[in-house]
Amino acid sequence: MRRLARRHQQLTEEVRDTDRDLAPLVNAAGPRLLALLGVGIDVAGQLLASAGDNPDRLHSEAAFVMVDAGIDFDVLRAEIDAQLTAQSPS
Repeated sequence: MRRLARRHQQLTEEVRDTDRDLAPLVNAAGPRLLALLGVGIDVAGQLLASAGDNPDRLHSEAAFVMVDAGIDFDVLRAEIDAQLTAQSPS
């Protein structure tokens, strides 16, 4: 039990250190995100990491979900177009 408690303390310190290291990076990369109500270091960091070099990919909540899930927009669009074409009367 002591070993588990020590490990918990070590991991807690590691998370704290990582958060401390992450804060200035997120502040530098996304100060406007952090200015939004309810957006902290964790949320802003996730959004910045997900957007990468193309923030236009996150134009809506649904787009963020698809990016975060690793869905390729072009493949999805092609599948939707093929289904619509197959359903349309000739």
